[in-house]
Amino acid sequence: MNLNLLRYLTSTKPAFENLNSSITSEQSALLEKIIGVVLHKVPTTEAVIYLGAKQSDATAVYLAVITSNKEKKQGHELTSTIEETCKPFAKVMALVNNKGSVFNAIEHQNFFITMFS
Repeated sequence: MNLNLLRYLTSTKPAFENLNSSITSEQSALLEKIIGVVLHKVPTTEAVIYLGAKQSDATAVYLAVITSNKEKKQGHELTSTIEETCKPFAKVMALVNNKGSVFNAIEHQNFFITMFS
């Protein structure tokens, strides 16, 4: 990793600093249910990354979902599918991208990954 990038990452406040990244036993069961939905609705999912939950509401969960490059649907379509399906039991905010977009962004040190790639 580039030294300037490392300095930047360690000197700035994280965008999700108000999220609670610890997982309680209740949240663990909720996350299992959410991940089940993600895998069912988006079978091309390769990774689900838990970013955290709101400190004031443990059912408000933030996720990054990485799909294979074979996924035909746009990230925003998949995001809507995940969030709508989870609505009855959790408030999910999903950021969905395919792995090619993620790796390309990292390679070019572009840490703003669009949801429409």
